[in-house]
Order: sequence, then C-alpha cells, then structure tokens
Amino acid sequence: MNLNSRHADCHAWRPFARHLLVLLIVLAMGATSAMAGKFATKQEEERRGEADSQHALVYLVRTGFAGSAIYFWTFVDEEFFGILRGRSYTYGLIPAGDHLLWCKAENIAALSLHLEAGKTYYLREKVMMGIGKARVKLELIDEAEGLKALTKARKYSTPTEEGRSRALWMAEKYIARARKKVKDAVKE
Repeated sequence: MNLNSRHADCHAWRPFARHLLVLLIVLAMGATSAMAGKFATKQEEERRGEADSQHALVYLVRTGFAGSAIYFWTFVDEEFFGILRGRSYTYGLIPAGDHLLWCKAENIAALSLHLEAGKTYYLREKVMMGIGKARVKLELIDEAEGLKALTKARKYSTPTEEGRSRALWMAEKYIARARKKVKDAVKE
C-alpha cells in the first residue's frame, strides 16, 4: 500500500466524522432541553415585587448563558429561595434581619447579609468554570447594576414540585457547609 492511498482512505472518513459530530451535538442538546423544565420553568412575562414594612425585597439574577444546563439552587438560611438557569431571575420577600444567603452548584457560595425592611437588594449568581459542572459565585450588586441585570436575564424562574422537593433535601444536606463557608470567609 502506498502512502497516497492511505491518505485517500483517511479523507474518505471526514464527511462521516462531521456527520457523527453533528449528531452527537444534536443529541446532547436534546438531552439538555428534555431536562430543562424538570426542576424549574421560565416565564416570559416580566414580574416585579415590592418591599414592605417588615420585609426586604431580594432579587436573584443570573444573566449569563454559559452553563445554562446547570441549575443553581439558592437558599435563605435553611429555606429554599429559588432555582436559576441561564438568563433568568426570581425574587422574594425576606424578613428584615441577619440572614445567610447561599447557592449550590458544583460548589457552595454564601453571603451573610443584614437586610433592612422596605429596601430592595440585588444578588447576582455568576457562572465560574468548574471541573464536573459549573461553579457559582454569589455577589451583592447595586440597584443600577441590578436593574440592568434584570433586563438582561429576561425570564422569571418558577420551581416545579420536583424542584421544591429536591431543594428541601439539598437544604438539609448542605446548610452546615454553607455556614462554614461564611465563617471561614470572616476569618480571612
């Protein structure tokens, strides 16, 4: 067999390899979209809340598209707050006082915040590169940046019953790690 015939055989496989690659990508996207509504659904209509005399209004926003297949589970103390995927947001009223706000993805990100009644707070979940899946970074942002992030996020996220059920399990399993994360951050 001469070198040129070997080279020709290699080229014969290229169209097949391209088709195989496209097929694998389509299958992966289909599997991702099948899971898309398992734990949370996104609604197109804009929803906004209003703080009251005993509660702070907290918006949780995830603006990036990267890592969209990965759910970020968010909690206030031991209570479930919401689930976000790429370009979505949620909000809720939280009693005034000191609270632990934390998210679970591949890692746990946590913030200790003192919330004042009647005020509005904006938290952004940033996607970070992880080993097995996306990691999360939780950060408090100002109102101007928060309003811009809400516009960019576009879709309101609502947990499904299966999402709520899983969140209860996660809160119980990971609350101690979230508390440790905040305690360790204070030491630094």
